[in-house]
Amino acid sequence: HTSNAQDAMIRFPCVSFQNAKVAIRHTGDRGDGIFAVDALSAGDLIVGSKAECVLFSSEIVGKEFVKAPGWDGDAGCALLTRRLASQVRCQDGRLDELLRMSRGAHEATTDVDEAPMLRLTQVVQANRHVAYKPWEGSPVGTGLWHTASKFNHACDANCSWHTVGDMLFVRCQRDVDAGEELTISYVLPTTEVKERQEYLESHQSFTCRCNLCMTDLAGGPGCEKYLRVEAMIEGSERKSAPDEGKTLKLQAAAFDFLQAPSYCSLHGVQVGHAMDACVAAYKLNRVGEAREWLQRARRAFALHYGEHPGVFELFVRAKKVSVLLTI
Repeated sequence: HTSNAQDAMIRFPCVSFQNAKVAIRHTGDRGDGIFAVDALSAGDLIVGSKAECVLFSSEIVGKEFVKAPGWDGDAGCALLTRRLASQVRCQDGRLDELLRMSRGAHEATTDVDEAPMLRLTQVVQANRHVAYKPWEGSPVGTGLWHTASKFNHACDANCSWHTVGDMLFVRCQRDVDAGEELTISYVLPTTEVKERQEYLESHQSFTCRCNLCMTDLAGGPGCEKYLRVEAMIEGSERKSAPDEGKTLKLQAAAFDFLQAPSYCSLHGVQVGHAMDACVAAYKLNRVGEAREWLQRARRAFALHYGEHPGVFELFVRAKKVSVLLTI
């Protein structure tokens, strides 16, 4: 895992892992879900899911491939479905198992007597994830991960996910009690609530009623402060000579905003803010402060990606700031 972490398009010779403290249960109106059967801690690995099928953009020659994050994009979906169908054709019972997966909005418009290929396409449309370059980089493919597809949505999710090659990892991002459902967010939680709701209704055919949505719709503070800070950071980065003091202050404000429990699924984003704050402090010769920000980045990184010093060092070197490892 460590030696291949920077290779975005690799298929690992391993099988899926599921934490013994979780179980898949039927929820009723939301299909299957994953629940804690025992208490879990922030950072616990819940699932290491091997892809049923993954299609990397480098493997598609002369064909259009839609890279947009999310679950939309007909070109990538059609190509992935075709490859998946060819893989399971000779596997007894495998196709039937895949066809029992949720078909999202299509559940109400087609039934089990429809052609298998149509239903498989609907399964892929409803459940596929984007494969990303390590460290939340650009999309490099699309795939279907069976176990990972069992996680239901909440904007204020208690878990986060990332991909490495054809593996998808889900980790708990806060302490969870026994009996609590484990969720991931299908949208960026720092998007305005109306945008989140519109996306989920049009792409997933449900209306989110999580605590974050209800609070935002009731006139709560929402993410406006974070979005303003993000806009100021982008404006500062466009300058030829950024004000490092201002950069440090803005990155710290963005990091602190994401400390709220409702945004715990964004520890991966927090890493970026902490690293940028670390760099700014280092450039200001505030070495002690830079060291503190590096430790904050390391802690957020461990929650999202797992506690492995070697992988964190790879991440820092990939950001071309390896000098920070010496402070």
